[in-house]
Amino acid sequence: AHELMSLPAQLRPTAVFCYNDATALQLQLVAKRLALNIPEDVSVIGFDDGPIGDFREVLTTFAHPKEEVGRKSVEILLDMLNGSSAHRVVHKPELIERSSVAKVKEYPQ
Repeated sequence: AHELMSLPAQLRPTAVFCYNDATALQLQLVAKRLALNIPEDVSVIGFDDGPIGDFREVLTTFAHPKEEVGRKSVEILLDMLNGSSAHRVVHKPELIERSSVAKVKEYPQ
């Protein structure tokens, strides 16, 4: 994260989509240490909408139905134990827009 956020503005990404909210928070902390403003200098998006304390109110993230995923996983496993074949299930995440994202800036070439 430090190497990425230390790039000159013309090379630094304008947005970073992180694996999960904890990673997004680490990126935010690194950006702040480098005197970068979120979302003005870099937009940050997480994934999981987990319980991450005070930062939760500002982080744009995707929530996924954890309980539904767990319930469906057990259901499929029980079906497989009873002879059924595995099948694919897709859950649609919900975008939770907060204040860590801004419109893309264009830099002169």
